[in-house]
Amino acid sequence: MNFPPNKAGVMWGLIVLLGGAVFAWDITTPLGQVPWLLYVPIMLLTLWIPHRGAAFIAAGAFSLLIVLDHFLSPSGVGPRISIFNRSLGIPMLWLAAALAETWKRAQDELQQKEYTLRSFYDSASMMMGVADVEGDDIQLVSVNAASARFLSMAPEAIANRRASELGVPREVILEWVRRYHECVRTGRPVRFEYLRQMPAGPRRLSATICYIGGAGEGPARFAYITEDITESRRAEEALRRSEARLHAILDNSPMMIFLKDTEGRYLLSNREFEKITHRPGKDIIGKTDIDLFPREQATAFRANDRRVLEAQTRAEFEEVALHDDGPHTSIVYKFPLFDGNGRVYAIGGIATDITERKRMEQALKNSLDQLHALSARLQSIREEEQTRLAREVHDELGQSLTGLQLGLTWLGEKLDPHQRRVQEKISALLALVGGTIGSVRRISAVLRPVVLDDLGLLAAMEWQTQTFEGQAGIPCTFSSNIEEIELDQMRATAVFRILQESLTNVARHAGATKVTVAFTRMDRLLMLAIQDDGKGIAENVISDHRSLGLIGMQERAHACGGSVTVFRSPGGGTVVTARIPLPRAEQA
Repeated sequence: MNFPPNKAGVMWGLIVLLGGAVFAWDITTPLGQVPWLLYVPIMLLTLWIPHRGAAFIAAGAFSLLIVLDHFLSPSGVGPRISIFNRSLGIPMLWLAAALAETWKRAQDELQQKEYTLRSFYDSASMMMGVADVEGDDIQLVSVNAASARFLSMAPEAIANRRASELGVPREVILEWVRRYHECVRTGRPVRFEYLRQMPAGPRRLSATICYIGGAGEGPARFAYITEDITESRRAEEALRRSEARLHAILDNSPMMIFLKDTEGRYLLSNREFEKITHRPGKDIIGKTDIDLFPREQATAFRANDRRVLEAQTRAEFEEVALHDDGPHTSIVYKFPLFDGNGRVYAIGGIATDITERKRMEQALKNSLDQLHALSARLQSIREEEQTRLAREVHDELGQSLTGLQLGLTWLGEKLDPHQRRVQEKISALLALVGGTIGSVRRISAVLRPVVLDDLGLLAAMEWQTQTFEGQAGIPCTFSSNIEEIELDQMRATAVFRILQESLTNVARHAGATKVTVAFTRMDRLLMLAIQDDGKGIAENVISDHRSLGLIGMQERAHACGGSVTVFRSPGGGTVVTARIPLPRAEQA
């Protein structure tokens, strides 16, 4: 109970005044009479005092007054009877005080509950109220603030007015009346939805009504709760459309897509995945890999799942699954899904079947291996043919020219000194033969340098750089950390020809003023680096399939298990680097 402070003070003053009057009366009354019983109704005035314990305070004070009355009252029936009466009166006071406090406590709790319900009623976001059915119309008895906001009116302006007076459409009123009678007939609350036209547009509403009165001549009363579900229905429709789009994407994707919980149970799968398992989607949900695939295969899948769960990040795997036409290889991207607390609650997967691609890659690899083998064989045949031609040119043609030179020399010595014109002719022929012998030697060296076979790779490389410097007029330095090395003919020829082709390209295209050649051994590799300071090779030339010289260098290195890289130096010029692995004997 809530009282203003001044009212509580007035009640305390009244209790003191009346109690004092009873006390004064009691001390003037002979023992045996009981005017002190009036303390009981006076104490009940504490019901209007808001403070807890007020009745007990009054009971204590009045008990003290009753005892004092016994000693101050004039003699009457005798002290024993007075003591007996007063000993009964004091417990009556305390019992009345206890009852008064209990009643106050009950009233306070009731008021608190009423306040709580009223607060909930007025602050609820849903529309609530009580209404009476009157024929084919409805009279609103009470509405909360949400109902008033929906109708754009004050709650006081709505109470005790008919729905028809408030502009509610006739068909809506009849629907409510019909639902009320259904509620009365079934004895249960009735929920229904209806469309209400409002100035801002149509609104979808959900109402629940509950019968709360109507016995005898009383009103046909019911309580209602109504919620505006327009936005939730729109959200549900948007969600349905979104799910439909998602399923359309999933089911038309050529990739297998799935979702599992952390225990490996499938939560979602698309049509491509269902084709592999020969099960409809509803039969896959809740199953694990061990239920759908052979044990060895399922164990591998689950192991990859655990890796994703432990790392809590996306990972890529190559997994093999048994299809109707045999094993298929797929690239599977697996990724964790996190809840609002940052915990992994599921694993998603997207699998792309790369079986055909793997077959094509293997076929392409086989084809490239065959082409490399053919190229290596052609290079070998070419080297063999050039070696044979070099020997034939050097041995046969060179010997013939040498014999011709000797014969002309002998003939010149036998001529008469006076035959000057013949002497001049023989001298011209000797010069021509000498030049031809030089050309034969040069052609033979180009076809197959004799120094490479006779003195080895290092001497041949040094000879080639000196020859390049002499012919091209470009300074060329050669350095090596290798003192002596014995290579098989294929590797020695490959290194020499790469050097030869690189220097030829410098002379033809680089416009360089100097060239450096470094031949080093690094662990298990032979490294050959040729660098010039020219204009630098263009990027399109490096990748041009018509650059046969570059392709030839790469094929020679590949035949030895090595590689050649060509790039434009940031400081200008071009760098050619060849890496040739050493054979086992040299590695040891």
